[in-house]
Amino acid sequence: METYDKEKTISFAAGTPEYFHAKQWLYFQMSGQGPDFGQAVWFKMYHHEKIQSAQDRYINELRRVSGVMNRALEGKEWLVGGKYSYADVAFVVWFEIVPWIAGDKIDLAKDFPNLYAWLNRIKARPAVAKVLKAKADAKAAAGK
Repeated sequence: METYDKEKTISFAAGTPEYFHAKQWLYFQMSGQGPDFGQAVWFKMYHHEKIQSAQDRYINELRRVSGVMNRALEGKEWLVGGKYSYADVAFVVWFEIVPWIAGDKIDLAKDFPNLYAWLNRIKARPAVAKVLKAKADAKAAAGK
């Protein structure tokens, strides 16, 4: 971020509390959301045998990560410093799989309203909307 976002449009000045708080969220994404959501996909789609206990475990991890974020976003528009940042956008793509993986076991809108509103704010941003549309178009073109 320091190299490419000189104006601190989506990052924070080095050494500030916000700088470290944003990194904390990024680490949570990389060590919690990414691996756990990825395992949910693996056990639902790719594992050679259906192991219900593994599927249940990772659905519960989806719920846990969502709960952490829902609580953190209570009364807040963005994760850090009152502005949209790289910490926010880092989470979006993995949350796109929740309805597909969890089905009716997790309803983000009902179960995690703060998280759901935040995701919609992020997805409404033009650059994010453009990327998500391109991803959906590519998926449709591939027939998936």
